[in-house]
Amino acid sequence: MNLNEKNYDEATEWLARLRASDVSNADHEKFALWLIEDSANKPAFDAMLRIWEDLGVVSQLEPADFIQVKVNSPAATVQAASWLYAPYALVATLVLTLAVLFIFQYTGTGYSSPIGQIRVVTLEDGSQVQLNSNSHISVRYSDTRRTVQLSLGEAFFQVKKDVNRPFIVQSKGSTIKALGTAFGVWNADQETRVVVTEGLVNVSNGTQVLELGANQQANIFGKFIEAKEVDARSLTAWRDGRLEYDGVAFAQLISDLNRYLPRRVVLGLHDKELREHRVSGIIEIADQDTMLLALQKSLIIPINFTFSSDNQIVITRTN
Repeated sequence: MNLNEKNYDEATEWLARLRASDVSNADHEKFALWLIEDSANKPAFDAMLRIWEDLGVVSQLEPADFIQVKVNSPAATVQAASWLYAPYALVATLVLTLAVLFIFQYTGTGYSSPIGQIRVVTLEDGSQVQLNSNSHISVRYSDTRRTVQLSLGEAFFQVKKDVNRPFIVQSKGSTIKALGTAFGVWNADQETRVVVTEGLVNVSNGTQVLELGANQQANIFGKFIEAKEVDARSLTAWRDGRLEYDGVAFAQLISDLNRYLPRRVVLGLHDKELREHRVSGIIEIADQDTMLLALQKSLIIPINFTFSSDNQIVITRTN
């Protein structure tokens, strides 16, 4: 029996999932099916559990009752012993422990871009990644798959086709899978956004799987995925050093600008009209002063810039 990185990765995900505070009966049923779909899954899960025990986490747990999980298929009746249960407060410990483990077992390479700069990285298989301002990825390749973890910011991927090693991007619990295509992923504050410029990708949040084609975007909010048609070229224009807008709220534009500026820009607290003012146009990504000056010249509403006591730039309308 050959255990590979995929088995260990999925075992780690199941260990975390089964100890999450919102674990459901459906999760237990899916876990039962996962155990039998590949003969290597249970040994991989047991190995991850032993490592967890060896690192001293299990010794902190109280014994739990034996349970039996039954699913529709008779062959998928699985008995789950006490290791399926642990105080929810230990979820973070589990994830951190196993993350450290994989750093040692599977060496990953990290790439970052500073604020205000765009970086281009060519990976070992010839795939290319463009990192937007203030972004970070970790790359780990094996014989069975190519995995990229986007932990901060935004990246655009141009993937070399390899049918034997799918290209997988992970962000905020979401998984984006491609064989040979071009797409962008943004690790936003409350969601993950995926936009495809070429080819097809599969987007999954653990409960849903959605296929996206060119000029389609998926917004992933936890267990929900929202898909829509978009102008992918415009949404990925940052790759060419510019930001393009067509009727977006001024507040959204400012939020985007803050990804490129070393000093945070905020809008006046009580100016709802300015926040909701719709803007269109192109802003070249440059230094802070140049970008703010271009913004000031492009607006119909006259604005001023002032500095707050906490060194932020405050935008208000000119009286």
